[in-house]
Amino acid sequence: MSLSARRNPLYPRIPLTEAEISRLRQSGDEAFAQSDYDEALRIYLRAADLASNADNPLILSIILASAANAHARLGNYDSAENYYRSATQTLSFANIRQEEPPCN
Repeated sequence: MSLSARRNPLYPRIPLTEAEISRLRQSGDEAFAQSDYDEALRIYLRAADLASNADNPLILSIILASAANAHARLGNYDSAENYYRSATQTLSFANIRQEEPPCN
């Protein structure tokens, strides 16, 4: 099923795999490398939305940091700062969850 079908409200929401999310992030990286920061940001925000449902804080934090970099290149420094904070908080929260003992 194509990505467009996944976004269609007539289809059930199908979670993307981590590999698919990583490929989407790589598309953002390619746009960033070509100095198309608006397009990179659009892709990163889509990837972040999908990654937030994937329960992988490392991938999400990388994508959020990439979005922050795109905001910074566009001169949106307040937004960049917010995304950098979100990236570090996502990792901090993940580390806390990993250190918690299992519930019995």
